[in-house]
Amino acid sequence: MIFNSPEIPEHTQRAVNTLSVHGRIPQTVMLSGGNEALQKKCALELANAVMCNQLKNGTPCGVCPDCIKLKAGSHP
Repeated sequence: MIFNSPEIPEHTQRAVNTLSVHGRIPQTVMLSGGNEALQKKCALELANAVMCNQLKNGTPCGVCPDCIKLKAGSHP
């Protein structure tokens, strides 16, 4: 599950996770509210869900080459 953070409103977590599970993450997403650190965290989690080649139930695997590059901050 992505967006699993107490700082993110529950309805937002549910909506994004539902889209992720069904592989329906939109091409463009606008993040607003919260502070810059929270927005960055959300953006990185969302990017990971989009880029992961082995997404399971909407959750990035964390071990594929794309997940490893994203964690290292070196994914193009």
